[in-house]
Amino acid sequence: MNKIHEKSPCCNVSIRRFGERRRQCALCHKTWRVWKRRKGRKRKRMSDSSLFKYLKGGAIYTKLNKKTYSARLRCMLRDFNKKTQWIDAPNGALIVVADAIIDFFKGKPYTVYFILVRGILSSEACILPPYMRAGPETAQGWEEAFDRIPQDIFTRICALVCDGHPGLVTLTRTFRWLLQRCHFHLLASLSHRISFRPKGKTSEMGLKIKKLVQIVLYQKNNSIIVSALRELDEIKNQVRSRHLKSVLSGFLKHYEDFRTYIKFPEYFLPNTTNSAEFFNSRIRDLQYRARGFRTPSSFFMWVVGLCKYQKKITCRHKNQPN
Repeated sequence: MNKIHEKSPCCNVSIRRFGERRRQCALCHKTWRVWKRRKGRKRKRMSDSSLFKYLKGGAIYTKLNKKTYSARLRCMLRDFNKKTQWIDAPNGALIVVADAIIDFFKGKPYTVYFILVRGILSSEACILPPYMRAGPETAQGWEEAFDRIPQDIFTRICALVCDGHPGLVTLTRTFRWLLQRCHFHLLASLSHRISFRPKGKTSEMGLKIKKLVQIVLYQKNNSIIVSALRELDEIKNQVRSRHLKSVLSGFLKHYEDFRTYIKFPEYFLPNTTNSAEFFNSRIRDLQYRARGFRTPSSFFMWVVGLCKYQKKITCRHKNQPN
């Protein structure tokens, strides 16, 4: 096989070594440096510990002014995102915990879709690469987010835990996954429409609704569940609030989706999306400390950095073995 050697850029002839770092043209004897140094003063490096401390939420003290320190943090974040690989998903069947967070830039909404995967017997969920899309949380956005999951991970999904967004419910029906709706989102939705406080104006009915809903969510006796559903149906017909009536109607229609963790105990399904909500709170705390982000790209860059730094989030069922 003929070897093709590099030629000199000036005369296109053979090259000689001229010291350790320089080369010389064999015809015109012009020399040049092989590895050129970067122009300007040497770059002042900062350790990654400063970036990790900032992502973790700790206080940072520095003699640099705010603008200079922010610029160096951004440079460290770009290098960290570039060199850090995403964590591998666990082996075996997977449970997905999905949630989204919305932020506004110049009055326009941008949604970041988060997908966490957990092994059945694992107590930690791995964070998959997030997906950001302009606009509010939609079914199409969730479809695009799940399309970006690697095929070897996607084929091992067996259950989905979510807040009941129509796009996520449609995905579970399409791929025949188990669906577990979040208890926290249900109780929060009810508390926004009727008072659960002992001294509230609607406290008597609110506490009664809360007690009946909790029976349906946690009770294993079918006869007790049926009687609680009948009482909720009677209360629904007496309620004047249109929003409260719609929440109760949706719960009565899909109450079985809230009890999947009881029907399939072998999967150790979490009954809330608290692991994803915890990570969302980390992002909100980062936004607060950074005084917001100017552009969607900078916001997403910091979200990716936090995902790669966090890697895993605790996600357990109360009856799950250690």
